[in-house]
Amino acid sequence: MIFTKARPGDFLNHIRTQGIRPGLDGIGKLLDELGDPQSFLKCIHVAGTNGKGSLCMFLTSVFVQAGIRCGGFSTPAVYRINEMFAVDGQPISDEDFVRVEEIVQEAAGRVQEKYGFLPTEFECETAMAFVWFHEQDVQIVLLECGMGGQLDATNIISSNLCAAITSVSLEHTAYLGNSMEEIAEMKAGIIKDGSPVFVPDTLPESVLAVIRKSAFFHHSYMFYVKEYREIPFAVPCQHRNAGLAVDICYYLNSLGYRITEPQMREGLQKAVIPGRFEQVCDNPPVLLDGAHNPEAAAVLAEALQLRFPGQKLYLIYGAMKDKDAGAVLSVLAPLAKELFLVRLPSERGRKPSELAEIAGKAGFSATVIEDPKTALRQCLARKDQTPVICCGSFSFLYQIKECFTYD
Repeated sequence: MIFTKARPGDFLNHIRTQGIRPGLDGIGKLLDELGDPQSFLKCIHVAGTNGKGSLCMFLTSVFVQAGIRCGGFSTPAVYRINEMFAVDGQPISDEDFVRVEEIVQEAAGRVQEKYGFLPTEFECETAMAFVWFHEQDVQIVLLECGMGGQLDATNIISSNLCAAITSVSLEHTAYLGNSMEEIAEMKAGIIKDGSPVFVPDTLPESVLAVIRKSAFFHHSYMFYVKEYREIPFAVPCQHRNAGLAVDICYYLNSLGYRITEPQMREGLQKAVIPGRFEQVCDNPPVLLDGAHNPEAAAVLAEALQLRFPGQKLYLIYGAMKDKDAGAVLSVLAPLAKELFLVRLPSERGRKPSELAEIAGKAGFSATVIEDPKTALRQCLARKDQTPVICCGSFSFLYQIKECFTYD
């Protein structure tokens, strides 16, 4: 008999075929089997098409400076699956991951026996977060929505310290709606009775109107947040996310938390945001960015033009099947000296040959290379100091980073 030691993610990978099931019934039954650990937690709930991870990273860094023990749940992980669950910015250990995963697996089995269905991968991930953060006795949980808000598994929480909506653009239209307003309504579903919601004042008025209506219904204050520019980031949207973090900290102080302005400034300065305009090499510059939708691509394009004015770049791009690759490439490809299309390490990844057809229809020529590392090495072999930008999906960025960390 061959004994195979359990690895982090074994069960989650096994149930991936369950797909997506919007709604709170599945997560509710699963958490009931686990003793409702979420009811013991104080959460800051974050929704948004883009910017959720950046806001939570800013807040985590500030909380660490202030000595506030915080948990963070975010998906997908950028480099290692353990990153989905972190305390004070430190990912869960392999041992704790496997142990908590087994606890949730057993509970999921009981749900299947009682109700005839198995919880989805994201429902189990959400349950794992609640179980572990309750064990770790954290003071605040930074809880990122997976998709949308109202019907997202994370919305099983009945109350929150506050909510934040970082941005709204067209995404997951099959589940969330076909207009910005419909999607905004879904994201505004995280607003809870009596607790405030923080939004950037730069959101379109039609979107703000939808969120305002939901806030009024829930007797919630709605804070319109301005940018905060005292951070060392080239990506313009980070000023918006930093502003949200600062205003949330001021609000937490009104609840009795103690976060000083020096702690805010130091936390924002020290925040590290993996896979978001992340530079992993200086000579030549190699940057990683998970820009996977048109809004994120526009932000990346603006940042690249500021960072490398007038310069053409090597662009390594891969995309999931459900992403609008044509719209993303129409924004980024004009900046490319040469465009390389790669295969993602996921069954959900779009074939590079299909991406080449999309690029061709948009008027851009491209080189198809299956392996992202091979594409990177071809760029570096030119030895012409041209910046290399790897983007389109978080799922292949770890392969690029490995070239500089482990090789």
